[in-house]
Amino acid sequence: MIRRILGVLTAAVLAVALAPTVAHAAPNQYSPTTLCGAGYTVKRQAKVADAVVYQLVSGRWQCVVTIKTAKVGKASYVGAGLLVRGGRGWALDDGTYRYYAGPVKQKGACASVRGLSGTSAVSFSC
Repeated sequence: MIRRILGVLTAAVLAVALAPTVAHAAPNQYSPTTLCGAGYTVKRQAKVADAVVYQLVSGRWQCVVTIKTAKVGKASYVGAGLLVRGGRGWALDDGTYRYYAGPVKQKGACASVRGLSGTSAVSFSC
């Protein structure tokens, strides 16, 4: 009887010890302030599929980054765009990236911002 109990306990301990562990995705190590640089502060942010789009300001400079919240470390489509009033057109960084798109910077007081992730997009302005 004792052998039987010890056999069952041993089997249970081995089953737990050898069970596959669930791998959790590591959080994205990048932040909007480290990507845009010293002196920039977050003005606003918006969620887009699998990412967050951040608009930051430093004086009259604008900065936009799109930081992935899912599929971190795996290549997938993301983009960050910025258009300042009176500027020369859209500044855009988009492509297949592992962690983020951007930073995109332009000088100007008012900006239109666009963030992209997969087939989803978000836009906001002044």
